[in-house]
Amino acid sequence: MNTKLLTLLTIVSIGAAAGTATAANKSTESTKATTVEFLEPERFTDFRSSQFGGTSEQNSLASELRREIERISQRELPPGYHLALRFRDIDMAGEFEPWRGPRLDDVRIVRDIYPPRAEVEYAITNDAGEVIASGERKLIDTNHNWRVRMSTQDRLVREVDMLADFIREIVRPLA
Repeated sequence: MNTKLLTLLTIVSIGAAAGTATAANKSTESTKATTVEFLEPERFTDFRSSQFGGTSEQNSLASELRREIERISQRELPPGYHLALRFRDIDMAGEFEPWRGPRLDDVRIVRDIYPPRAEVEYAITNDAGEVIASGERKLIDTNHNWRVRMSTQDRLVREVDMLADFIREIVRPLA
């Protein structure tokens, strides 16, 4: 087979695959089952992974948390329903203890006395736009250190576990 022809066929097939992926992404975005909003994250109690983290770090954490919530709700939410979450406050598990000295002043120390917390408003709607359930919650996971986890390297693992429990709880009556 001619090398130019083979190259052209490869380029065409890659372009077709990219076009299909782009169309799939657009249709997924237009029918997302979950929306997540962070109200004034710069005023949250503790929404940073380093003691001196700024706006870009908060944006990164918000983006990561949004992805995890969308993944969880995609699995838990029955078809035809939409979940909207609005975070008013987040206090991540652990605290910075600068008195431990310069080597540990930017290390998040996770103990039972520093549980993850969140204040969240939620609404679940059906395809017709009718509100099925809504409310406000102050979440806290006092058992965050007792959970079995495959990895503790994820900086939001405790917050994601707490939110997964919350989503399962509010979605359970829909099943």
